[in-house]
Order: sequence, then structure tokens, then C-alpha cells
Amino acid sequence: MRKGRGGWAKAGTVFLALLVALVMTGVGYGVWTDTISISGAIEVGTWGGSLSNPSPTSGTIVLSTSSNVLTVTITSAGANATYIGYFDVNNTGTVPIKIDSITPAGVPGGVTDSVSVATQIEPGIPEFGTITVTTGASPPAGVFSFTETFDFVRWNQ
Repeated sequence: MRKGRGGWAKAGTVFLALLVALVMTGVGYGVWTDTISISGAIEVGTWGGSLSNPSPTSGTIVLSTSSNVLTVTITSAGANATYIGYFDVNNTGTVPIKIDSITPAGVPGGVTDSVSVATQIEPGIPEFGTITVTTGASPPAGVFSFTETFDFVRWNQ
């Protein structure tokens, strides 16, 4: 038995129907899609540092803080004496910071800090600092004071 033209015609019709359906799918996708643009700003965190909780605040050695400046005042220093003061270094931001520099002004010899440049401070966890002043055989008479300025940067700088 021989197949007539009707068999190929049916196959052609099915192929044509599939081709039209494929074309309509592409047209439908093109009609129902759109491109949008979104813009905005993202804040990933803040950073900053300060000094606080100076101790002692009265007596022979007195510490005070103002933002990032530590002031040490010594009254009637004895010869070859050692004076110790305490303070906190705080992270006032939301990302870790580190101490970039500590700049002394009028600091006599024999001063050491327990915190140093590159000390990293986490948010909400203060770094406990100690300053030790050792006078020589001839300390300044009366009252003398000096400052240390702490500069902070983000931990990854």
C-alpha cells in the first residue's frame, strides 16, 4: 500500500502549527517583559573613636578626656616616682576601628601607654588603657601637664 499526499499534508500542518505556536510564544514574552532600573544608597557601617572613663580624677595625677584627647596633669611630682592613670578607648561606630596614631604634646620622658598604634577596637567593646608616667631625679616643679591625641581609622585601612 502506498501512502498518499494526505499523510505529508497532516505532518506539514502539524509542523506549521508548532512553528506558529513558537513564534507566538516569543511575541508574548516580548509584550509581557519590561526592564526597570533601581537606584539607591547602601550604608554598610559607621566608624569613629573616643576616649572615656579617665581615672583618677583627683590627686597627684589627674586624667581627663575630651573626645580623642587624653590630658594628664601631675601636681607636686616626686623624684624618681611612678604615676599610673587609666582610660577607655571606645569604638563609637558599627565597624571595627584601629588606632592610627597617638600624637604626644609636651610629654616628658618616661611615659608609656598600654595601647598602641594598630590596636583594633571592636564596636561595643572598649579597650582598657593604662598610662604610666615615671619622673626622673629632677621632675618639673609645681603642676605640669601634657596631652596625647588619638587618631582612629577603619580597621581595614
